[in-house]
Amino acid sequence: MIVQFLLGFIIGKLFGAIVSTMPFFDLMFDSSVSDIFWSEFMSNLLAFNGYHYALAIID
Repeated sequence: MIVQFLLGFIIGKLFGAIVSTMPFFDLMFDSSVSDIFWSEFMSNLLAFNGYHYALAIID
């Protein structure tokens, strides 16, 4: 039960970080601003959002 919850939470965090940075995906391959993309992606990955918890409960 706890493993399923943690797995759902991690999947929720990954999906949340990907969805939050989708508008910036074209910047990922531009060498001059790719650092901004990666810092934004990591901040979204490390942040706690309610839908991460919701996906963990649903899973």
